[in-house]
Amino acid sequence: MSYHLHSLLRNWNNTRSIFFVITLFLFGNICIAILISAEEIVALETDSFSLGIENTGNIVHFIDKATGKDYIDNQQKTTIAVLRGDKQSFPAKTIKYEGGLLTVDFGEVAGQVVFRITPGPKRIVFEVQSVSWDKAEELSYAEVPLTLKGTFEDTFAVTPLALDLKTNCNQIPGLCSKLTGFIVYKRFGLEGAKGALVAATMEGIRDALKDAIKSSSDLPQSDLGGPWALDAKINQGSYLISTGEYVTEETVSQWIDVAKSMGATQIDLHGGYPFRWGDFEVNPELYPRGRDSLKAVIDTIHQAGLYAGLHTYSFFIDKKTPWVTPVPDARLASDTIFTLSEDLSAENNQVVVDESTETMSAVTGFFIRNSATLRIDDELIIYKDVQKNLPYTFTECVRGAYGTKVSAHKKGTKVHHLKECFGLFVPDVNSTLFTEVIQRTADLYNYCGFDMVYLDALDGSDVLGGWENAWHYSAKFVYELVRRLNKPPIMEMSTFSHHLWCVRSRMGAWDCPMRGKKEFVDYHIISNRQWKYSFLPTNLGWWGIFDWDGVQPERSMPDELEYICAKALATDSSLSYVAGFTPKNLNSDKFQRFAKIAKKYEDLRLKGIVPKSVKEKLAELGAEFTLNIDENGAIEFRHITYSKYTVTDNEILNKFTVNNPYGSQPLKMRVEALLAMDTEDSPDAKPLADFNKEDEFSKAETQKGVSATLQYPITEAGDEKLKAILHAENTEVEEKRSWAVFRKEFKDMIDFSNKGIGVWVKGDGQGEVLNFQVASPKHLIGGFADHYITVNFNGWRYFELVEPESYLLTRYEWQHTRMREDFLAGKSEIMSFAYPMYHYWVNFKNIATLTIGVNNIPMGKLVEVGIGPIKTIPLKSMKIKNPTIQVGDVKLTFPAEIESGSYVEFLSRDHCKLYNAKGEFV
Repeated sequence: MSYHLHSLLRNWNNTRSIFFVITLFLFGNICIAILISAEEIVALETDSFSLGIENTGNIVHFIDKATGKDYIDNQQKTTIAVLRGDKQSFPAKTIKYEGGLLTVDFGEVAGQVVFRITPGPKRIVFEVQSVSWDKAEELSYAEVPLTLKGTFEDTFAVTPLALDLKTNCNQIPGLCSKLTGFIVYKRFGLEGAKGALVAATMEGIRDALKDAIKSSSDLPQSDLGGPWALDAKINQGSYLISTGEYVTEETVSQWIDVAKSMGATQIDLHGGYPFRWGDFEVNPELYPRGRDSLKAVIDTIHQAGLYAGLHTYSFFIDKKTPWVTPVPDARLASDTIFTLSEDLSAENNQVVVDESTETMSAVTGFFIRNSATLRIDDELIIYKDVQKNLPYTFTECVRGAYGTKVSAHKKGTKVHHLKECFGLFVPDVNSTLFTEVIQRTADLYNYCGFDMVYLDALDGSDVLGGWENAWHYSAKFVYELVRRLNKPPIMEMSTFSHHLWCVRSRMGAWDCPMRGKKEFVDYHIISNRQWKYSFLPTNLGWWGIFDWDGVQPERSMPDELEYICAKALATDSSLSYVAGFTPKNLNSDKFQRFAKIAKKYEDLRLKGIVPKSVKEKLAELGAEFTLNIDENGAIEFRHITYSKYTVTDNEILNKFTVNNPYGSQPLKMRVEALLAMDTEDSPDAKPLADFNKEDEFSKAETQKGVSATLQYPITEAGDEKLKAILHAENTEVEEKRSWAVFRKEFKDMIDFSNKGIGVWVKGDGQGEVLNFQVASPKHLIGGFADHYITVNFNGWRYFELVEPESYLLTRYEWQHTRMREDFLAGKSEIMSFAYPMYHYWVNFKNIATLTIGVNNIPMGKLVEVGIGPIKTIPLKSMKIKNPTIQVGDVKLTFPAEIESGSYVEFLSRDHCKLYNAKGEFV
């Protein structure tokens, strides 16, 4: 058995005064357009800057005309344009400017490109007029190396702005340290493509961007997005997301109560069941009068002074829509078209085709861009396997899938392999079906009077035309949608690229963590810092309040919510809640405790009365505070430290030290009972690894500078426990990065539900760390559960591994993790590691791999660890009776039975409460 001890230490002397200053700035705008051509340098000029290009095509200056300062980085030579095609690249050789036309010559093979140069207020617009080379596939231009920092420390600001959907840019508009330039493609049309360089004072750059967007007929304008986003108070509010509980005419008043109790200003209605993806048909079970019922819900939300969000899955199509069943629409997108090799009878479950099936797969999953669905005429067929040699065959087919009609098909009939992502079909992006989905989305928004659109699943835009074209098709969808809406929406989406900025209202909504929540918040804050340079409000959600469930997810505690609320206040970020804050929980003790925390912070944030100096302290990563507001409204933020320890009854001495960084104070603590494990000889224990076969595990994968072997089977007699010996040596890498791993792939996935790992380890006392990891396969999200053992002992010791690692995940670097110091320094792509580390849930019913890892190997030493059989052993609930904590010479006994999932919170002798597994006061 084991349990957590949480020690609470507070600084009661950190009271702050509060004051504020409001300053208004008003700016004018004078536009001057001057174009100068010199003998050696062409100077393209507007009222705010001058761009200088040598006649050889090299960019030589970028001058702020107000100060005369040149921001070009002369350490880098960059040409004005590069033309690519026929597997070759051609940089500019010479340029000529005359009559507003900039002619760039790329040499005898690649010919010339002509740009029309149009100056505007604070901008220069490049438009591709003509491309002479018929093999040209891609043109990049206007890459400019600069000496700017791209932060508010600069006094001058420079940014690119693509003015149409022909022109790509890999930077988000805002403050830039350099310009990476524009790229146009033959696929979308080279001629007519436009991009603008925009530059102004720091105070004037947003107005300059507003004017540039207004000047383009190809860009949608939203008063709530892009350069306007910070002006709109509506963008600052926090919101609830309704998922498992739905907002209906019967429940809307309760949802309003939930929102107001925690300070939220918006309710986001998540679709799927309430309204169907794709055709947006309203579910009559929830809304008996159809859209009128849903509109009544939105009207009620508005009458309460709140806003309503339409949460969609972008262009994706539910498999129950009329576009799928009973007759599949020919405009459903496919990625491959085959040809029937022979007649297919209505009874046959084998589909034989002429073309190779080498790239086909029957593996599908939420994140997998693949379907196992074929369309032949008006029938859909699901296959379970693929034969990749002759005869090419889709096997074990289910005919008449999704309610379509089984029928015979003639030899030579086309077989369409449908596209799928997130378990949904996709419209052909070049068909009218794509437009119909957009119109259906707009119709629901307009009819019901929504205020917000969250385009979830837009990160699946690559399924439309490949990863390299996702920027274009995602923006095409969004632009066409925004143009059809009768009022500008608060706009968020699950992906971000240059073109989405002009309509985006806020940035930063991540999926909620299920473990290591405070660490996750820290890394979210670091990631969000960049968006202030794009003038977008930030969001620190989504956040979930979870009950105890044994192993996954980690139960939510009030201090975790207070941590994110304090950081949201400190960084002027809104919050969004996807789990836990619902009408079902409205009257519970747990909800009231959490809601009070959220509301007091949210009220302060929206009032904007906390001084910058206080916010800076609150924003310190890892620093924790608690907020007290007395009956007179006086505000106190106090430092607080939570120290967490896990102790088990099979340890010889459960003793630990708490360091108090503050003055002497009374003891405050939380004692939480965890799950227990059955005995290792339980009849229900099953082997995960017995090391009987030589190829049971893969060869070592290692960090550079580390070598490792896993020796098994052990043939020498004498030690019955010993089944494998792990040797590892570290010759050059930092100890906490010195990893090596061995993997076992299960032929049939293991059901690990309600189980832990039991293993004997023979230690050598050198402090290395073992990791026993189980993981689900990629197509089932790919979540992992690490379990660490520090080998600070000699001889055999038995370990029960239950709860996956959480806050220790950043202590060591593995292939799948990064260390906290790397996240804090911005050395890692944060989201790509933080999501699998903290957000991805493990599918314990389907475990595909067992990994044995070793890390923290002492430099220059060889470690040797013995490993016994590795077993899965059932977990069980247990009770801790009258637990006693001794602090110094003083013993404190809690006269109660604490069952697994329950916890005691001791703040004083007059405040000692027992809570059950649902967080309710007992």
